[in-house]
Amino acid sequence: MKRKYLAILLITWPFLINAAPQDNELREGIIKLSTLTGVNQIELTNTNSRHSISLPLSKRLVSSDYTLHLELVNSISLLEHRSQLVVMVNKIVISQINLTPHKPRVLAEIPIAAEYLTPGYNSIEFIVNQHYTDDCEDPTAHELWTQINTDKSYFEFTYRMQSNNFTVADLTHVFDEHLPEYEVTLMMATNEYGDRHLHWGSLVAQGVALYQKYKTPDFKLAVAQHRIPHTQNKLPYNLSKYALEPLDQSKFTGDVILIGNVNELSPYLTLAQAEKINGPYIAIVPAKNPIYQVIIISGQNDNDVNLAVESFAFSRNPFPDDNDITVLSLQLPETDQNKRAYLLQPHTSYAFSELGFNSQTLTNNPSFLQINIPPDLLNQNQELVELKLNLSFGAALREDSVLNIYLNGLFERAIRLENPAGARYTDYKITIPLSSFLPGSNTFTFEPVMPPLITGSGGTCSLVQTKNAKLTIYGNSTIKMPDVDHFISLPNLDLLRRTGFPYTQSAYGLNMGVVIRDRHPDTMLAAWQFMAKLAQQATLPLSQAKISFNSLDERDLIIISSHKTLHDADIKGAPLQMKGKLQLPFQVHNTSPPLDLNWFEKIFDTTNAFSVASPQQASLTMEASLGRQAVMISYANSQAANKLITLITADTPKQLLRSIKDLVSPEIWGRLRGDVVVWDKDKNLVITQQIGDVFYRGQTSTHNQLAYHFSNHLYQWLLAVIGLIITVSWLIHRWLNRFKAQQHKESSELDT
Repeated sequence: MKRKYLAILLITWPFLINAAPQDNELREGIIKLSTLTGVNQIELTNTNSRHSISLPLSKRLVSSDYTLHLELVNSISLLEHRSQLVVMVNKIVISQINLTPHKPRVLAEIPIAAEYLTPGYNSIEFIVNQHYTDDCEDPTAHELWTQINTDKSYFEFTYRMQSNNFTVADLTHVFDEHLPEYEVTLMMATNEYGDRHLHWGSLVAQGVALYQKYKTPDFKLAVAQHRIPHTQNKLPYNLSKYALEPLDQSKFTGDVILIGNVNELSPYLTLAQAEKINGPYIAIVPAKNPIYQVIIISGQNDNDVNLAVESFAFSRNPFPDDNDITVLSLQLPETDQNKRAYLLQPHTSYAFSELGFNSQTLTNNPSFLQINIPPDLLNQNQELVELKLNLSFGAALREDSVLNIYLNGLFERAIRLENPAGARYTDYKITIPLSSFLPGSNTFTFEPVMPPLITGSGGTCSLVQTKNAKLTIYGNSTIKMPDVDHFISLPNLDLLRRTGFPYTQSAYGLNMGVVIRDRHPDTMLAAWQFMAKLAQQATLPLSQAKISFNSLDERDLIIISSHKTLHDADIKGAPLQMKGKLQLPFQVHNTSPPLDLNWFEKIFDTTNAFSVASPQQASLTMEASLGRQAVMISYANSQAANKLITLITADTPKQLLRSIKDLVSPEIWGRLRGDVVVWDKDKNLVITQQIGDVFYRGQTSTHNQLAYHFSNHLYQWLLAVIGLIITVSWLIHRWLNRFKAQQHKESSELDT
């Protein structure tokens, strides 16, 4: 019998040789400073200033030495022998650049040895010391500046992927957010896709995206293939110790996630590997090309696979240090749909420490507090957010010392630090209008300004004492939200951009549905790509959202399909025509409000007639294709009361996938507004419009509903006030006439 096995192995051995390409050549990488900072220029001012950025480096890469190409301009008023820029990597000085007025534009190439860098985020610091005189100087003089151009400054390096023996505890490293780019293939056992495949792919894509945090993974979809034509005799495969011996890996270009129940996947696994799958199962196996990893998500039946993919999506990362696990259960916390754990709720007070801000001592460096507020709060100008700060500051500060408080980069309030002996403030109350806050994420900046009390005079310098310039903000400071209702007008793609609302209103997407009108792989990938973006917005997998090829009822819907496959019911109530004929919006020009409107038109005009200028909107109906453009439309669901539909469509599934990959990129996503968006990333084209009808969602008092309505229709408010005055005047007139008739029956008109 052993000889028979050996003969079969010898015959089939040429077919069993790994055909996967050893795609591990050196690749070139470039990272602009602008992508790491989010700004176009780094401004270094005053006599001493510094700016830090974080350079990502993945554990999966073997990198060469880096080169920092730096372009900067300095003031022509600087003293050459006393002005310099220091570059540090992880607190190690790697370069010093002399700042001279004779050559204020500097182009520098700074080598960074790989030994200075570690996996994770590496600190890159730019520290400037600059002076304009050898005598006493104003340390905040306007001529003290150096500017680094982040668009033209960049890191250049080469890298290759390295082989790793990962376990399921290492999924954070597998889907490493520090990778320059990440591609993963979702592999199924069949191309006859159903709703279960949509659900599995959606949750797996969301899980990968959450590992990647703010980066956008590149998803692909493939059908598993055998390395040689499959027969019932799997003997040669089963003699292999390699779990994926039967699987064709010749076309692997990245990591692969193999999804399906054991009956579907067993033809691609060895018998020993298949026998391990006796419940919800997650495993990680190196590919034949060991720079890639294969994650197996399976189970005895579809319910097991459901639990396995959900566990994969939620893990961050509690898995043991083993190559495979069998999941027994997954318990998720229950949550009210309007009470997300990270959202500040109305009429509730929170300590700064609960929000991740611990007690901090500041000198002249700012500190930050990030909060998240619900996107659907009824935002009225009279509602105030209350801060009670507990802080202390040093003695002998100059009398103009202050603590500036900014909200989202805009100045809001200041606290004067006026006690020369220093002081401690307890529950120092500051109020900020709720209307100053943005839906979702908001950032407070606490910036102390504490100039030295003595800076020298008469041309001679005195010792400048700065060690007394201390200010501590304590973590037991509090922020209290006002008692307001959840009430908002929809559609609003700006809310979707900022928070994913209303699809992420429920913690796990309970009231969300995604409908796909064709079974093309590119359309499925487009839907998964969009769901992955929403999961990143929610910071949780939307595991209770339904995704289907069929219509869904009583949910906020996202419909993703090429426009030729749309159903009539899909676009019923849409402000634009997208089936058969195309109707697209465009702006004619901006203009001041028309002055020749009659009173009826002003009263029932849906726009705010008191606005300074408004875009004049037009639409063009035609028989044409969208070409490389795509359209997103948001409108009320005519089939379900108080529900929303967001439709994303393009000419073909291929173009739809390409456009949604562009849509979820920061360049396009950050520009979503209104209820209609047309975009083409290649042409830097993004057109946004608000042209459809609005509806209101939430619960509030009749008084608040009327106030909210009249704030958007001021002429109607004016008409109501005039009508009320006329009505009250008429009632008073009637009452006076009746009073006269009853009390002065015998008086003549002349007597009165």
